[in-house]
Amino acid sequence: HPVAAPYRGLCDARASDATPAAARTIFFDRVHQPIHELATATATHDRAAAARLLEAKEAVEHDFDQPTDALPADLDQLASVTQRAIVAAGYPSPPTCQEQP
Repeated sequence: HPVAAPYRGLCDARASDATPAAARTIFFDRVHQPIHELATATATHDRAAAARLLEAKEAVEHDFDQPTDALPADLDQLASVTQRAIVAAGYPSPPTCQEQP
């Protein structure tokens, strides 16, 4: 389902061979706008889950603006929160990053 697209993008951004620059490109090209759309869809079912999603997204954006060692952990957190938001919005949970084809 298209709602899972930002999660797949986060898996790619978090991949072991993704440099911070590559992760940034993937994030802004494939994750950023769909996360906003997912937050809107999630908010109709669970406003707290939508808020957590946007907060986790903002943490990753901050890491890109002010590079820190927190980026991998914040990407992992955003992936986890995104997966929960997808379910809260009423969609099936996407496969974990390890299960992605």
